[in-house]
Amino acid sequence: MGTDPGRRFPTGAPQGIPAESSWHATVHNVAPGLALDAAMVASFVFARRFAGLGQRVWVAYCVLTGVALIVLSFWPSLDGISVRLAVAVTLAFALVAAVAARLLTETRS
Repeated sequence: MGTDPGRRFPTGAPQGIPAESSWHATVHNVAPGLALDAAMVASFVFARRFAGLGQRVWVAYCVLTGVALIVLSFWPSLDGISVRLAVAVTLAFALVAAVAARLLTETRS
């Protein structure tokens, strides 16, 4: 799987999964999971920080995002995994963008 040709993709590739993965395919398969795990942890770290500042709306947003990332990422079925991961990545980037925008407005004040 990953970036190595297999499962008839691209056209002309063998039908099955390659017996051995290249190093770049291994990195390609591991890195997104680590990044999504980091986004989950970051959402709860931000929630704790906003709780310390008494900003309940931001706490709720961060906690809900973290829980959504966990549910979408670790859903037991592989059906629809691509859509779930796309939604999870979108939520993670939305949180990063929202926190960055908040920090930018905070520094201007």
